[in-house]
Amino acid sequence: MDLQDAARRVHLQRSVAFFGAGFSRAATNYNGKSLADAGEFAEALSKAAGEEEILPLRLAAQIYQEKKCQPDIRDVIKTQYRAANISDDQLLIASLPWMQIYTTNYDDVIEVARRKAGLDANSVTVLDRPRDHAGYTAIVHLHGFVERITDSDWESSYALTDRQYAADILSQSGWPERFRSDAAYADSIFFFGYSLADLDIARLLYRDPSLREKTFFVIGANAGRATQLTVAPYGNVIARDISDVGAEFPDAEDVEAARAAPYLASLQELKLDVASQQASRDEIVNFLIKGDVDGAFITRDLVNATHDYYVAREQIGNAAKGLDGGPMRILLHSKLGNGKTCGLMEFAHYCLAEGRRVLAFNGDPDGLPHDIDYITGLGSVDQEKLVVFFEHGFSYASQIKYLIERFPLVSVVLTARSAALQTRVGDLTDAFGEDFEVYDLEGLTEDEARDFDDILYANGLWGSRQGDRLEARLDYITRSCRSDLATVLVDVCRSSDIFRRVRREFAGLDAQPPDIKRSVIVALSAAYSGVRLSVAQLCEVVQSDLFKYGSYQSNEIIREFVDFDRFEVSVRSPAFAKSVLNEVVPDHLILEFVPEILRRLDRLRDASAVYNDLLKALMRFGFIEGILTDEDKERKLVAYFEAIRASGVGINNPQFWLQYAIACMSFEDFVNADSHFTTAFGLASRWGGYDPYQIENHYAKFLLLSRVQTGHWNDYFEALSEANEILQRQVRNFREGFYPYRVAINYLEYVETHHEKFSRDQLDRISDWCAQLIKVSDSAPSAVRKSVYWTRARKALGDTRDYIAEVR
Repeated sequence: MDLQDAARRVHLQRSVAFFGAGFSRAATNYNGKSLADAGEFAEALSKAAGEEEILPLRLAAQIYQEKKCQPDIRDVIKTQYRAANISDDQLLIASLPWMQIYTTNYDDVIEVARRKAGLDANSVTVLDRPRDHAGYTAIVHLHGFVERITDSDWESSYALTDRQYAADILSQSGWPERFRSDAAYADSIFFFGYSLADLDIARLLYRDPSLREKTFFVIGANAGRATQLTVAPYGNVIARDISDVGAEFPDAEDVEAARAAPYLASLQELKLDVASQQASRDEIVNFLIKGDVDGAFITRDLVNATHDYYVAREQIGNAAKGLDGGPMRILLHSKLGNGKTCGLMEFAHYCLAEGRRVLAFNGDPDGLPHDIDYITGLGSVDQEKLVVFFEHGFSYASQIKYLIERFPLVSVVLTARSAALQTRVGDLTDAFGEDFEVYDLEGLTEDEARDFDDILYANGLWGSRQGDRLEARLDYITRSCRSDLATVLVDVCRSSDIFRRVRREFAGLDAQPPDIKRSVIVALSAAYSGVRLSVAQLCEVVQSDLFKYGSYQSNEIIREFVDFDRFEVSVRSPAFAKSVLNEVVPDHLILEFVPEILRRLDRLRDASAVYNDLLKALMRFGFIEGILTDEDKERKLVAYFEAIRASGVGINNPQFWLQYAIACMSFEDFVNADSHFTTAFGLASRWGGYDPYQIENHYAKFLLLSRVQTGHWNDYFEALSEANEILQRQVRNFREGFYPYRVAINYLEYVETHHEKFSRDQLDRISDWCAQLIKVSDSAPSAVRKSVYWTRARKALGDTRDYIAEVR
């Protein structure tokens, strides 16, 4: 993209402007003087403070204030930086239809220009929360704003004195992360009046090659060599004055101005791409071990009815049978690592082969309004051909519901983890209604297991089992691994060349900068959690510019997980990530780094849903329990949750205390679990609109297990009554899905253990409770009735009634 094209595209309202001190120089204040730049302001403050030499601005301002020079420094700013007159070029550039505006300037030049043009001037500072200003243009003053100089603003939103800079208010505000997010989404990014004083702001972009092409620094015709060299790594250097560059921006009515055209922002159109040749062993290894999938090889196997790279799934074929019918509502689910993403690619192939259009959601809900407009412009015939994919569908239930209500002819296919389906089937019912199909990808059929063995064997990936007979290998898949693909892949990972290489490289990380070690652990943690990070997001989490130093990009272990050519984190396999975290990364590093990562994610969570998803994932008991080694596991689990508590991240979060309680239950510390449940309930009651169903469900399980596995309590009937009250309420609410049935399975053991402590009347009441649960379960959604938990619970409840009939 060149300057002229970028300037035209501003009229699409998808570009970001950043204004530095040089932009405001042509304006005059109410004293008729030019707005002072940083150097001039520093000189004036230094002389007024009686300094013999001109100090840097931050020091000059600090000394001026400490000496209590008059007028007060805030009055000086008001005098110096209130604009009375602006130039035509400033009016033109500031009033362009920017998506977002950022500035380090204290002055109100941008506001004066936009008001003069009849536009809104929504000015904010670092005291304002980014999420409160999402969806419309804001003028973000990162270092303070002349129209908001009050005692509180001066201390907490200005970056002028040395003390204010030391406080580093900006980095804690959330606006740097918002700036990077806006930059990633923008068509183009313009820096006007950039100077060396703004170097820290330029570094907010990191040296991300994906942003460089669309970033333009207008630094002036007389800019020094140092300024040019400083900005060059971050974008295109435009050594021209603002008055000259302004002519590049056409009027909105000009034929040269870009015209808004239908485009996709959050939805990406998939195409039928067939690989011209068979995948190499390295490509197959990267796919199976690291999860680095190439859809063209999947399509090649499907077209040729082969399985050199990918094993076609029977359940996906079954789902595709509905292509000839009306609009589809389909859910594909499994545990992590069992092929949901590849299953979508397979399903896309069938759709495309039938002449359907497939749009895949990229995880950014901010762009969906644009895509709604796009779909609105299509006729009903074209809408009927559309199939929209949502991975991690439950995270976007409200968007899916809106899409279906708005476009009932559009087909929707989403994926979810089986655990999410168990807990949030009500969200799916709200979005889809009752008319949807559920397909379980959790488990290989006999034919699929045989085809998968062919791939492993042909590429020498079976490790020590490579020499076994076919029957032995298949028996291992079906019996030892219970036909679970993720379990097989964990074993394959341990035997892989990549795994051995990573083990070797990780051992040498102590001699490397700590950023590398943190980056590796974050990349692995995200992959194991099923959360996809871009390289820019990885940089954000570890607070390190991985593009900045060549040594980072050449580091062997970094290159195992980060593809710098495609700007993405390349490790996506939960099986591989779990293997490395469990067997290569020492437990003490996990206990040290992950709570730090959580603290950082807590700050980032409002900037993007990705950070919030990763925060919740890393806080779960299931995450940490799966990667810690067994030795002294109880102590390490407590240390992990205590580290999170001490960081302040979880102290006010009911979900944290629930996960801590679950951890305690795992090693039968029911007394502390009880305390943590109490805390979780207390916090949940103070959160407006918080639904405590997960806390209640696990508490019901706690009540049953704690009275069976310990003798600490003797309220046997009261505990069962309280648990039953929770379950009776939950089975009547579709939103709780499988959860109440998982707990009800424990009724039989509870009654068998304690029946002698119950009176005849109490036994009769328990039998009635079981009958009520069985009766209500008949009305459960079809997705629930197909689950093993529903079947087992009904059997356990029936057996409990039979047992009571025998012993009463």
